Amino acid sequence: MSNKFSRIDRIIFLSVSFTLVLVIARFIYTREFEYMFYGWNLFLALIPFVCSKRLRLNDRFSIKAAFLLGVWLLFFPNAPYLVTDLLHFTEREGCPLWFDVILVSSASWNGIIIAIVSLLNVEQFLKACFHKRMVNVVLLFFIILCGYGVYLGRFLRFNSWDIISNPGGLVVYIIKSFIHPHQNFGTWAFTIVFSSFFGIIFFTVKELREG
Repeated sequence: MSNKFSRIDRIIFLSVSFTLVLVIARFIYTREFEYMFYGWNLFLALIPFVCSKRLRLNDRFSIKAAFLLGVWLLFFPNAPYLVTDLLHFTEREGCPLWFDVILVSSASWNGIIIAIVSLLNVEQFLKACFHKRMVNVVLLFFIILCGYGVYLGRFLRFNSWDIISNPGGLVVYIIKSFIHPHQNFGTWAFTIVFSSFFGIIFFTVKELREG
């Protein structure tokens, strides 16, 4: 398989560029730093996308493939996490409301489409290594883990780097959330609802693609 940009790569590049242009235009117009965080968040979202493209080049499970899959899974929640950045949206003076609506909507769309394409790439790799039924189970597992990861990032402010910089705090919370699920109702409620939301979108796109 070629490493050159595919059509979907070019579309994602165009979509991400569109959001960044809106962010820059907003800064030039208002001289305010609102929504500048999208630059960093989009960068983090693209990491699993790049990893999945590299993983897709493998046709068997190896140490290299396992490493790429691990890095992909670690950063995967950063893509759909962009949807939760909608929480930052509010009407602000100095910029038309419609402009900000389009900006935050385009960023959320980027998170969804990057996550979907990324997961489809991983699925293609898994199909080369495992039975189809097992692949579907693994995909569901990844989607649930993704919802859990988005919760950790959005509400507890953990990030993908914490597995290195703050592994203790991250592991302690994860263990507590599993041992005492009733005391962490919000965690599991968000995980289930968000995972269902993303899962419905993913499998809808998957069916449209295969139909």
